[in-house]
Amino acid sequence: MSTSTLVKTPHLENTLAPTPASSGRSLTSKITHEPLVHFLLVGSLILTASTIVSKHRNNADRRIVIDKSLVMHFVTLYEAQMGALPSQSQVNGMIDDYIRQEVQFREAKRMGLDKDDEIVRRRLASKFDFLERDLVAVPDPSTEDLERYYYNHQKDFLQPPRVSFTHIYFSPDHGGDPAARFRAEETLIKLQSKRVTRAPDLGDRFALQTDYSDFERLDLVQQFGDSPIVERVFRSTIRQWNGPVRSGYGWHLIYVAHREEASLPPLDEVRDKVKAAYIDRMKEKTNREKYDALQKGYIIERAYLR
Repeated sequence: MSTSTLVKTPHLENTLAPTPASSGRSLTSKITHEPLVHFLLVGSLILTASTIVSKHRNNADRRIVIDKSLVMHFVTLYEAQMGALPSQSQVNGMIDDYIRQEVQFREAKRMGLDKDDEIVRRRLASKFDFLERDLVAVPDPSTEDLERYYYNHQKDFLQPPRVSFTHIYFSPDHGGDPAARFRAEETLIKLQSKRVTRAPDLGDRFALQTDYSDFERLDLVQQFGDSPIVERVFRSTIRQWNGPVRSGYGWHLIYVAHREEASLPPLDEVRDKVKAAYIDRMKEKTNREKYDALQKGYIIERAYLR
């Protein structure tokens, strides 16, 4: 082997040695084909997009728009409640109140105060039920519909018992409770021998009225409280003095002049009431059916039965 064959020529060395440009292209090729690089690039893009979306959402959450329709709603609501249009300062006050409530509402939601709150949950459920009920349209019932509903729900339209009576009052302030009852018993004996149908002067002055005409039970409860006198006037013998009977005020003698038992009025007299009850019942039925349909879209797991 000759020496000349072992010596590399400069031309051959330049041809075999990598140039800086080709070395760079080779590195770039390796990087672009590296899976970890792809993962990092995709992650960076997702993070950037998430930041942009989050920033946009935050800006939207902090944007409160007071448009003309909202202002008109305030004005209409005020007019309906007060019977007059609001002044400019009152409108500005309503707008400020709305902004304050909206800011507090959004901050409360941001803090998660609406989560697991029983009052909020009930309020939203009640509002949903109210809106659903309000949106239900029930056609006007026919005469046959009203008649059928009236006769199937007669107890709902009964006129309650009514009573007309007068009384004599005996106050415990004059000698105590036993003395007031004793005076009432003595006065009753005197009245039974006379034909007197009204005698308030034989007792003490009463803070409320002496004579009651066509009063229902609830009306008397509001006057005397839930006391024995209310029940007594609805079962005592009419046109005769009865007692003594107790109330929250003291003792009484009562004279029932007239009493009407519960009665069912003719349909024509309560037609509007029957119609309102019919429509309300139909709305309730429709809402129940809509709720049943909604519930079928949920999976109910009764874990407590396990």
